[in-house]
Amino acid sequence: MSNPKARPIRLYLVSRLVGFLPESRLFGLKRRLYRLAGLAIGDGTRICSSVVFSTGNVRIGRGVWIGPGCRIMMPAGTIFQIGDNVDMAMEVLVVGGSHEIAGSEQRAGPATRGDITIGRGAWIGARCVLLHGVEIGAGSILATGSVAKGDIAADCVYAGNPAKPIRSLDVPTNSNTPDSR
Repeated sequence: MSNPKARPIRLYLVSRLVGFLPESRLFGLKRRLYRLAGLAIGDGTRICSSVVFSTGNVRIGRGVWIGPGCRIMMPAGTIFQIGDNVDMAMEVLVVGGSHEIAGSEQRAGPATRGDITIGRGAWIGARCVLLHGVEIGAGSILATGSVAKGDIAADCVYAGNPAKPIRSLDVPTNSNTPDSR
């Protein structure tokens, strides 16, 4: 078994190395490097070079896109999990920790934390914020600039701060059925 302290160091070193690679090229090499650092990353996943991971507790499915400038900030002991075929647009901020509100001497009280999960096929718009303990349902859309501080239902569009449901999305029953035109 490897030294548990080596994982964050490896992730830091790999992240620095990946930062020198072209932003939206060499995805296979980036996957291999991140896997060496201990991240679980599915085949066909594309991670841009400017993405920042603060922890090794990351599980990414197949066919995922993580756009430029995304920041995955998960405290130790939390998990960030992404299902297959998820798209995360540019500059999405994933925050797995926060603080309770304390007295006026120092408002940031005891630390809180929670896992964050994005279900398969979801689409996270540019500059969205996902807060600790949130689960994004499969096939959902979080509109650009939205803040998810509560769970997002599957196959729905959410927008705003805090994100609220805007509408439900049709769920195809069979992808082989021809369009009725």
